[in-house]
Amino acid sequence: MKSLIVFFVLVISVPVFAQQDSDGYEIFSRMPQFPGGVDSLRHYLLYHLEYPEYSKNHHIEGRVDVRFIVNEDGHISDIEVVKGEIPDINAEAVRVVKTFPDYIPGIKDGHPARMSIMIPIVFQLDENEEMRKKNGQ
Repeated sequence: MKSLIVFFVLVISVPVFAQQDSDGYEIFSRMPQFPGGVDSLRHYLLYHLEYPEYSKNHHIEGRVDVRFIVNEDGHISDIEVVKGEIPDINAEAVRVVKTFPDYIPGIKDGHPARMSIMIPIVFQLDENEEMRKKNGQ
């Protein structure tokens, strides 16, 4: 059993290379999507993220906000940590995002459009797993 609980919320940040309306907001008819939707993204993260050993052994938990570009062809690029305070957890979040399959690109004005996505990922140790370890089970 993995000793990791991953929480995430898909947050759309300001899209890049697209025109804005008079209020400064981007208008897309379809936002980029992970293949299979949010449940598939959750499943992917649960099975591909590995809790960094140092943080796990020292009971360190944290949140990483990772931003990346979904290009017109769905390919992901320009991955960066926007917010994150724990280097090994930050590195793991970036590593797993680099392995994402191509997204379904966003649509603007009837055409695929490049845009920025941000995914906050929370690394949290499973308390039950930690209790079993302490009790030698």
